[in-house]
Amino acid sequence: MFEQKYARVLPLFFAMAIIVTSTLTATSTHAAVFTASGATPASIQTTVDNFRTALGALNGTSGGPFLSGRREINWDGVPNISAAPNNLSGNFFNSTSVRGVVLSTPGTALQVSATTSSGTPVRFGNINATYSTQFQTFSAERLFTAIGSNIVQVDFFVPGTNFPATVSGFGAVFTDVETAAATKFTVFLGDGTNGGQFAVPTSVSGGLSFLGLTDPARYSRIIIQFGNAAGGTAVADNSGGGVDLVAMDDFIYGEPRAKTPLDVDESVTTSKYAALTDGLIVVRYLLGLTGPALTNGATITTAGRNNATDVKAYLDAIRGLLDIDSNGAFDAATDGVLVVRYLLGLRGASLVNGAFDPLGSRNNATLIEAHLRTLAP
Repeated sequence: MFEQKYARVLPLFFAMAIIVTSTLTATSTHAAVFTASGATPASIQTTVDNFRTALGALNGTSGGPFLSGRREINWDGVPNISAAPNNLSGNFFNSTSVRGVVLSTPGTALQVSATTSSGTPVRFGNINATYSTQFQTFSAERLFTAIGSNIVQVDFFVPGTNFPATVSGFGAVFTDVETAAATKFTVFLGDGTNGGQFAVPTSVSGGLSFLGLTDPARYSRIIIQFGNAAGGTAVADNSGGGVDLVAMDDFIYGEPRAKTPLDVDESVTTSKYAALTDGLIVVRYLLGLTGPALTNGATITTAGRNNATDVKAYLDAIRGLLDIDSNGAFDAATDGVLVVRYLLGLRGASLVNGAFDPLGSRNNATLIEAHLRTLAP
């Protein structure tokens, strides 16, 4: 079987070697911004749904990565053992419930509020009894906060892995935002640069606010500042007196995808996409090669991934992206050939001739080039 597949692909390989719903002033000027606020969930529902539509279909908690769509975290499925008065692990949504997000804070912990049936006061009443009546939910009945800080950092990963990822958009629901610009996102684009700050709109006391952003440059990290103070036993909300306490509800974001999928060996240089390293490794992988046969002569010592174990783990994680002609199969003689030709600089007919399944949903040069461009941005 191996010899037959290899004989099929090698001639081709050597041949190709020859041949917005509202606007908001912000530092960044190229993001689409969705904002809404009001006293009840119904006040923001339409905008939230419009944002969901902009990101695509819900992908749930399966591993992926998918080519499109969105993920959501509404906190409500978190078990009591990981909710108040207990703390939430920062990688819960990349390990226990796989959605490609790791959360962190400069404070002491992260916490999801309790349910009525748990016996613990709801909506962070375990921290301060007044919070149960101060905050409301968008999706019943849990909320999210940090302990000892009003900052949460959201980092994206290929779901279930430690491979950094980017997303096409990110949005969140907040409760009791009363002070202008005290609740905001600082966004970092796919290339790691700072994409600016975006303020969450204020609402009536105890109301709900939503901010959602999409950007073709994609996001690799979001830092959320919620309110201007951290909650605590002796800390009461008093926006008129300068203390604005805020809690968070649903997070909605685009499908996390590897930052630079076809930089297989993670060379991260100006020539990071190379046919004779990254492309060749993809062909070998699609042929079923593992171990030294996968990487020998096709990686460089200075690359971040230069051993067979790490390379295979990475390719396993992004495998769903390697069906280049989108015919439901992974084939070295089509998908692998298309990758190598693209990395050699071939375009148009020279890219696709004899190397795609006409029954696939990407069955012409325009569609195939567009997909490959997302894998080698």
